[in-house]
Amino acid sequence: EGNAQVLDHLLFNEALRDVAEIDIVHANVDFADQASDHEAIVARVEIEPAASTEYQLQILHASDLEGGVEAIGRAANFAALADLFEDEYANSVTISAGDNYIPGPFFVAAADPIMNVIGFDASAFGNHEFDAGTGAVADIIGASGSPDAISWLGAQFPYLSANLDFSGSNLAGLLTDDILSSDAFRADPTDIPGSFVTPKIAPATIIEENGEMIGVVGATTPLLESISSPGTVEVREPGAGTNDMAALAAILQPTIDALRDQVVNKIVLTSHLQQIALEQELAGLLHGVDIILAGGSDTLLADETDVLR
Repeated sequence: EGNAQVLDHLLFNEALRDVAEIDIVHANVDFADQASDHEAIVARVEIEPAASTEYQLQILHASDLEGGVEAIGRAANFAALADLFEDEYANSVTISAGDNYIPGPFFVAAADPIMNVIGFDASAFGNHEFDAGTGAVADIIGASGSPDAISWLGAQFPYLSANLDFSGSNLAGLLTDDILSSDAFRADPTDIPGSFVTPKIAPATIIEENGEMIGVVGATTPLLESISSPGTVEVREPGAGTNDMAALAAILQPTIDALRDQVVNKIVLTSHLQQIALEQELAGLLHGVDIILAGGSDTLLADETDVLR
């Protein structure tokens, strides 16, 4: 309305509509005395700061929990520490990089009953999980009893491996190829018989933590068939039986991409390759992975910049 001595236009980005306060000041004369629409004015715009979008995530991680001579006593201490550390952050997940149990006198000292109590959100398959054969794997991670009388609900978290093929094994009934929420692997004791068929194995999962989605992909040593007893569980080609990280990356990347297609922008690879150098090589061959939890080598990477607990 230029002829009425009113400022023609004041243009704003649409994003400022709800966060900006506008105050127009006529610099030379009062509005009522303004002689033309070319008088100088000042527009003051106060923009409220946007709410912080920072999201701080703590990852409690462990691997090689297989029982030793002192495992029974230390398992309780480990659980207490995990519980303490989890409470120190608003956003926290707990992930294992595999080898959670091993045949021996303390077969279950670090296995699923304790891991369920600690509240693990996901685990990779290591090599020792298969040492007693796939029948033992099914007994430990799967529900037991009958659909109408369940005696053991199994692992309350998914076991992950994107480079193992379970389809031809007796574990196929515990497998889903879909990328599901980690909650989908947690049985509901009140859901009988539904809890008996809850999946336990997948290539990847999504952990929802206070509104944010954290994708977790699993990887197992390609040497599995020569160092353990996986039966008809096979390492996917190419690269089976070798530490060819380029071949492994080619297998893992489609699963990582599938997470990204679901708009998951925080992706963790939990892997059990037994040599830290392999994970370090693999890191440069993958796209979209933020963190790698490397299990099996027991390598201490802490230095003077880390906090000693």
